[in-house]
Amino acid sequence: TEYTVTVPEGIVKGQAAKTWKFTPKAIATPAEHTITVGTDCASINGALQYLMSNNSTGDWTINVPAGDYHEILGYYHASPVNLKIRGADDNGKYGSKSRVFWRNNTNMGNSQRTRQSFIWEGGNLTIENMTFCNTSSREVEGNTNVQAETLYFDCKADLVVYNSSFSSYQ
Repeated sequence: TEYTVTVPEGIVKGQAAKTWKFTPKAIATPAEHTITVGTDCASINGALQYLMSNNSTGDWTINVPAGDYHEILGYYHASPVNLKIRGADDNGKYGSKSRVFWRNNTNMGNSQRTRQSFIWEGGNLTIENMTFCNTSSREVEGNTNVQAETLYFDCKADLVVYNSSFSSYQ
């Protein structure tokens, strides 16, 4: 699908109206149930959406190259996959090379199921060499009771984490 983006005159001070078109790269069926962010799809959440939209099953791996990823992540599907999200090797520094950031909290999501930066409702989930950070802060929100989970794991399966870190305000 080709998309058109138009920014009307006056939206950006001193800039005339701008229009551009783009077509997202189609993701091919990955070989060996492995998706690499930046090669097979543009984002981690894009890989998760691919798995859900194709009713994928079995064991899958999402390889996440070194870098900062600013995105909210969600997987909820009746036909769950067993997924490994694997970041770049950082020699035991708790996922310091592949980092995911997103700001979400009670004021924005208003429930335990919608205030986190990563929700998982699938099969087994293995996380390796990753950092996940919900960047909400109580000071910015102006409310000392704001909750902002990083991971909401809601399924009857296993969560296994190696050499990774999670941070948020609780």
